[in-house]
Amino acid sequence: MYTFLAAGLLRGPRVNLLNSIILSRLQKLNILLFAACFPLFADDTQAVQNPQTEKNPLNFIGRTLKEIITSYGAPDSVYAVRGRETWQDDVVFEYKGVDFYLYKDHVWQVGINKTAAISVGDPKAAVLLVLGESAEDRGSYILNNAAGTTWVLQWRYNINSNGKVSSIYLYRTDY
Repeated sequence: MYTFLAAGLLRGPRVNLLNSIILSRLQKLNILLFAACFPLFADDTQAVQNPQTEKNPLNFIGRTLKEIITSYGAPDSVYAVRGRETWQDDVVFEYKGVDFYLYKDHVWQVGINKTAAISVGDPKAAVLLVLGESAEDRGSYILNNAAGTTWVLQWRYNINSNGKVSSIYLYRTDY
C-alpha cells in the first residue's frame, strides 16, 4: 500500500494524513538508527592505533568490544564465522593484519599474520624449529601453549598443502 501512496496513486485527506504519519515515522527511525550506530566509532579526540603495532598479541585476549573499538576505531570489515555447533558462531572484527573473534562482548581468539618469530608463509620445518619440543605437530596444524597468561591460551599454526603456514591463531582453550 505504501508503494501506491508514494506513487501518488491513492489520494484524499485520509491518505495524505496516513502518508505524513508514515514519512514522520521513517524520519524518526533514521534518526534513531544513526544515534544507535554513532557510539560504535572511536572518539575523534583519541589517537587510533594500529593493532599490528601491539608487541604482545596475548594482550588482545579478554579485551572488551568497547576497548577494541576505542583503541583501533571502526573495523575494516565485520563478518560471521560459523562453528561446528550453533553456539560456536563468532562475530569477527577484521583490521589490517589482525582479526578479533568475539564471544558476547570479549575477544576470545585472535587471527594474526605474524608473531615475533613466525609469519604466514614460513615453512612448517622452521615453525617446528622455532617452537622446539613444546610444539605439537598435528599434521595440518601445529599447537603450542602460550605461557604467562591469566587464561589457558594456545597458539595454532595452520599448515597448507605446500607445507607453509597459512594462518596463525591465538585462542582461549576453554571456549
